[in-house]
Amino acid sequence: MVVRRGGLTAMTDGTTQDPVFICDLDLTLLHVNSFPHWVLHLIAGRMPGLGMAARARLSLRAQGLLVRRKLGRIDHASLLRGLQGAWHAAGGQDHARLENRLLRHLRPALLPLLRQIAAGEVDAVLATAAAGEYALGLGQRLGFRHVLATPCRCGPEDTFNEGREKLRRVRLLLDALGWARRPLVVLTDHRDDLPLIGHAHAVGWYGAAEDAPGLEPKFIACRALDTAATLQALDALRREAHMAVASMAAGAPRASAAA
Repeated sequence: MVVRRGGLTAMTDGTTQDPVFICDLDLTLLHVNSFPHWVLHLIAGRMPGLGMAARARLSLRAQGLLVRRKLGRIDHASLLRGLQGAWHAAGGQDHARLENRLLRHLRPALLPLLRQIAAGEVDAVLATAAAGEYALGLGQRLGFRHVLATPCRCGPEDTFNEGREKLRRVRLLLDALGWARRPLVVLTDHRDDLPLIGHAHAVGWYGAAEDAPGLEPKFIACRALDTAATLQALDALRREAHMAVASMAAGAPRASAAA
């Protein structure tokens, strides 16, 4: 049974049913792709914690990997794994300077949501394919208590946090947190997240219009919205997620709350 308490939807066992937000990083929370910034940071970024020789070796290894990728001799996965290996071989400690640079590329319209997440007013998960070497720390600085990223030192047997693997890891985390039955809102920009999109109850789309999954009524295009319009869209996504869960519980077709 669902009841209302203080503006929140709750089950009779007290479990809150406010939506959980699953947020992508690149080109969603950030209006840039973090990966090129990471590559440039490894090549030429300031790293006072490294000695001159270690810094030079890291730069040369990163440059060599990038050249091989540009020539088509390795794929993106090999490039990412190679950069991870080069970073750890150099004895890298943190990516604070890179994080500072990326924080300047946050979408201003999403800052109110991020403040709510940091304050614990909204339950959320950052789920990104970005390398854990920098994505984990960046996610924590953004206020996320739960961050899923491509594993650090990702080996050949490890899977990047994308596609079906991202969905699998998100579902495991939601189960562990006791959030699996709550409405789910996904914010993303990429069709690689289609498995996660299919599992969501509402989707805020930050990708190009021509790439949109077109999953009305649970889909709202958000990329071009200003702060006020984004807040309205997020409220509509919350309502749509609530309605989707209620409709499924009742076995009834659902109407859109986004209109």
